[in-house]
Amino acid sequence: MSILQLKGRFGSSGIYSAVQHNEVPAWYTNGVENKANWWGPGTDVNEAFYWSLVGNHAFIQYGKNLSGWAGCRFIDETLTWTNERQNPDGSVDCDVTVDIGQYGGRRTDYFTGNVPVVHTIKIGNQVVATYSGGTGDGFNVPTNPGRITSHITVAPQSYSDTVQLYFEAQSLNYVIIKARKERSTNGKSCHGYF
Repeated sequence: MSILQLKGRFGSSGIYSAVQHNEVPAWYTNGVENKANWWGPGTDVNEAFYWSLVGNHAFIQYGKNLSGWAGCRFIDETLTWTNERQNPDGSVDCDVTVDIGQYGGRRTDYFTGNVPVVHTIKIGNQVVATYSGGTGDGFNVPTNPGRITSHITVAPQSYSDTVQLYFEAQSLNYVIIKARKERSTNGKSCHGYF
C-alpha cells in the first residue's frame, strides 16, 4: 500500500480560470481533430484550462472552440512513484517518474489570424517541449525528454514542487498566460504545473 496519495490542484496567473473534469477526455481516446472531442466550450472566454486526474494520469487542455480563441492545446502526463520510505520525522522519500505525452495544438473554428507565440512546457525546471509559431497553428511536438525521474522528500503535511508541469505562452515580449497543474499527495504532494 502506498504512503502517498495523488490529488490534483490547478493554478494560473491573471484572469484565466480552470475547470476540473473527472474523466479521460474524448480528445485523448478519439483524437483532437474532431472539435466535438474537446472539453468546453461554455460561455466564459476566460475559462482557459480544462483538466482531469484519472488515477495517476493527468490530462490538460488549454483553449476551446469558442469566439476569442484561435487555438486549443493538449498534453497528458502520467506520474508514478516507487521506493517510498517514511522517515522518523514523518517525511516521505520516494522516486518519482513523470511520463509526458506529445504536446499538440489545433485551430478553432473562430480563428481570425495568427499572433506570434512561444509555448514552453517544463517539468520542474527542465524544459520538455517548446513550440514557436502562431496562436492558431496546428502542431504536434514530441516531448524531449519524454520521461523525467527525480528523488524527492515530502515533509509531513506538505508537498514537493520538484516535478510540477508548468506551461507558459509568451507573445510579443509579454507573457500571455502562466499556469501550473499541481498534484498533491494526501497532505503531502507531488506538484505538476500546466
